[in-house]
Amino acid sequence: MNILITNDDGIRSAGLHSVAEALQSIGDVYVLAPDRNWSVASHAKTLDNPLKVRDYYLPKINNAFTSNGSPADCALLGVSGVLGVSIDVVVAGINKSNNLGYDV
Repeated sequence: MNILITNDDGIRSAGLHSVAEALQSIGDVYVLAPDRNWSVASHAKTLDNPLKVRDYYLPKINNAFTSNGSPADCALLGVSGVLGVSIDVVVAGINKSNNLGYDV
């Protein structure tokens, strides 16, 4: 099973690293997360700039990538085949704080 993991806190988030490590026991993990924090804007779609994906080093994770796009862009890129695999399931999180997007 190919598992895509993303988040809205960015590639450096400890929660993202923890969930990626934990899910390696049930499938092949692919991390594709934003290069910066997108909290409260994770549903945004990039329309006016080219999306870029680059390799990213995460200890204990073989397939880690980051993008200049939003979390929604990262999920779409992952399931669209940009990583060269067919994704079976997408996991988002772990969030480092409350999710307030709908409250703001």
